[in-house]
Amino acid sequence: MEDQRADRALIERHAGQAGSVRANPAGSVMMVRAGYDAFAGEVRTGPYLRIGMALGPATRLFQDADGVRLDGQWRFGEVVVTPPHRRVETRSAALRMVGLAIDLDRATQCQGCAVLDADLMRAAGGFQRDQLLSSVLSALWHEADVHGASSAFFDHGVALVLQRLADLPPPSGNRRVHPLGPERFGRVVELIESRLDSDLSVPEMAAEAGQDPSGFTRSFRATTGMTPYAFLTLRRMERAKLLLTTGLSVTSVAGAVGYANAGKFASAFARMCGVNPSAWQRGR
Repeated sequence: MEDQRADRALIERHAGQAGSVRANPAGSVMMVRAGYDAFAGEVRTGPYLRIGMALGPATRLFQDADGVRLDGQWRFGEVVVTPPHRRVETRSAALRMVGLAIDLDRATQCQGCAVLDADLMRAAGGFQRDQLLSSVLSALWHEADVHGASSAFFDHGVALVLQRLADLPPPSGNRRVHPLGPERFGRVVELIESRLDSDLSVPEMAAEAGQDPSGFTRSFRATTGMTPYAFLTLRRMERAKLLLTTGLSVTSVAGAVGYANAGKFASAFARMCGVNPSAWQRGR
């Protein structure tokens, strides 16, 4: 218990006054959304498994967790795992992230999950580009921020994240990247946000960035870990979640996020979020 309190205090201190922290009553699961200054040093993690998802343009990250090394560009939407009870050497530029911290010994969501220490160490060795993980982490933050970190929907999402970590394939390792610059990336994101309810093609996005479509697709993937179309779909599903919380019908939400066919919308939502929109809405 003392280890948990100390580790929780460390997580809250690193989030800082400008960050937001949400925790369940037992303190066994926490969510954080914060910006972090550049950092270099050693951290000894306690009982919390840390799962972070990058927000914003790519930034450099080095992490060595008891010999399991990660070194490269951490891109928007990618997930980084830091196992519990480890000596972790970290070097990073300033970044923004949303994080999930789970005390694996105390969290009831861990009961029945097949995630092993070997799974966590394997996941810690790479930047995880997994749409299910990124979508669920985004949904969990929204749920924790609005309804708290102890709803049935939240608990189901935490269990889903843990199971997904157990099922992840080995990471691809470190790589050289050539991401979009912040200004170009920002222009493309603004275009995407303004067109979530209508058709938007990759050539149109490429034109906004001043590139040909094939070169733009490579640069965009180097920035976000996703193709432009996958990123557009992710943003549409995030908008759909917000609209579903207002009580709109699935058909109305489908039209509001660019889908003329509600069935195609439901299929895309299920692929991204793990459940169909009607089930997601009922889980609220």
